[in-house]
Amino acid sequence: MGNISEKVDAASTSPQSQNAEQPKKLKPCCACPETKRARDAWYYRKGEEHCGDLIEAHKQCMRDAGFTYKKKLLHLTSQNVFNFINSS
Repeated sequence: MGNISEKVDAASTSPQSQNAEQPKKLKPCCACPETKRARDAWYYRKGEEHCGDLIEAHKQCMRDAGFTYKKKLLHLTSQNVFNFINSS
């Protein structure tokens, strides 16, 4: 059956008590609001091709906050291939 101190120790290490001690995990949508706001404002005014520095600054801020960025995979369509060939 165990003694009372074992039961108290087991109760103090329950998942609920552990969650109360850990800080809430930051969501990606709430991280780096300053760089996100600047990036979004410039993106909507000038377009993606003109705000590369702001996009990179936001990505770096997100990495510093512990998030990772994966390379965006290009959805291969005939229009994408046509644009790629004609841009060379």
